[in-house]
Amino acid sequence: MLNETYRGMLAHKSVIRETFMYGKQRAAQIGYENVFDYSLGNPSVPCPEQFTVAMQELLAQEDPVALHGYCPSQGDPEFRTAVAAHLNRTFGLPYAQKDIFPTTGAAGAIAHALRAVTRPGDEVLTFAPYFPEYGPYVEGTGAHLRVVPPQAPAFQPNLEAFEQMLTEKVTCVLINTPNNPTGVVYSADTLTRLAEILNQGLVDYVAMDVKNAPARYAETVGIPGFNPAPVEESIRLLRKSTVDYEFRTTLVRELHRPEDLDAIRRVYENGVLQVTGIYSHLCVADTDEEEHVDFSRWQAETFKSVVESLQARGVELGTVHLLSSYAAVNYPEYAYDYARLGILMFGVKSSAADYLREDLQPMPVMTLKARITSVREIGPGETVSYGRIFRAERPTKVASVSIGYADGIPRCLSGGKLRAIVRGQYAQGIGRICMDQLMLDVTGIEDVRVGDEAVFIGRQGDCVIYAEELAENAGTITNELFSRLGARVEGRCFRQEA
Repeated sequence: MLNETYRGMLAHKSVIRETFMYGKQRAAQIGYENVFDYSLGNPSVPCPEQFTVAMQELLAQEDPVALHGYCPSQGDPEFRTAVAAHLNRTFGLPYAQKDIFPTTGAAGAIAHALRAVTRPGDEVLTFAPYFPEYGPYVEGTGAHLRVVPPQAPAFQPNLEAFEQMLTEKVTCVLINTPNNPTGVVYSADTLTRLAEILNQGLVDYVAMDVKNAPARYAETVGIPGFNPAPVEESIRLLRKSTVDYEFRTTLVRELHRPEDLDAIRRVYENGVLQVTGIYSHLCVADTDEEEHVDFSRWQAETFKSVVESLQARGVELGTVHLLSSYAAVNYPEYAYDYARLGILMFGVKSSAADYLREDLQPMPVMTLKARITSVREIGPGETVSYGRIFRAERPTKVASVSIGYADGIPRCLSGGKLRAIVRGQYAQGIGRICMDQLMLDVTGIEDVRVGDEAVFIGRQGDCVIYAEELAENAGTITNELFSRLGARVEGRCFRQEA
């Protein structure tokens, strides 16, 4: 028997979808270019050329079986890393791969997000007019959708009514801009005021439904100079939890400017968050270029001034911290309660060329290795791995190793950009790196057997491969390289007695 609730939902005619169908009919009558349809948020800009080219290259070069296969349930790791990097560059938001969960569209994203942050009986607010399918998304979680009445004819959010409807039951706010079905882009003033209300701490989560990139949408509907920056403020998550407060010095991952002392004080005294500390970050502490040294000292002195000013006003700051790995070595005079040592704990630098003020030679403490699973001989003209990009020019002994890009080895190191140490000798990578394995040319290395270790980072005999070398060949830094190493890589820690 068909669920009656679902039957009723299917029978209900959505005004938005009726509007969409009317737009299709009118387009057939008077021409598509004369119909401006904002009902469904249907993309009105062409697919980026780079995307089309990339898809064509994948279809031409990739193994069709592998290309058609499933990816990990949380999405392709390289894709998620690229999306996080784009968000970092575009909005200055500190996203990492773990924060990205790809879906097939906004509907899936919103439905998943609502399930993640609501419980039965919670309330979710949105602004009228709204996309009617928000109702089933919310009701499906056991929460209740409450609608803030519209403010015609401008159809900017009715923020006065919104404030009145905010109660302890509200855990999430759904914001849809550019709006369906009006096509209205919420103004910078509206979003700024909305961010101020949300930052009062009454709401746990904010979900944004943005159909197109705001700047590209603005160009499409003729709003030159539209500033999408307030969107960033609107989507900051404010959790009722214990937090450290990040103070703006780098002008990137910012919350407040140095002169906003009263605003920072209010964060400590808001009554909702328990703020346990204040910190900032020196973003160019890894270089001795004069311009960057001056900037780092300006950052550090600015942070010091704010800390001292807040303390003079009687603010209990909690833990104060500023220095990361490079800053702890290059600017030790700005030490506070503790330092955030990261990459130097591994005994490596992010890049080989990075500057350390003291004569400090880090001692690497990590080895990355895997076992050889097969050894075989191939003849001249035979090829190896996907795409057949390696073709033997001579009799070649090939060893397959049980590690691949799903374990953290960057796939871009395919085609001979990677090497390993086998039986105390260097062996060159060949062919394309696969999900679970890669291939090495072990010709000339005697007695290579199944079960032998291949070392990709670390030392074996007189040979050594540094993490900085592997990262440089991959066009990245060791921080990202180590972050790629997933749960499938077994970790073991050893203590060396003095």
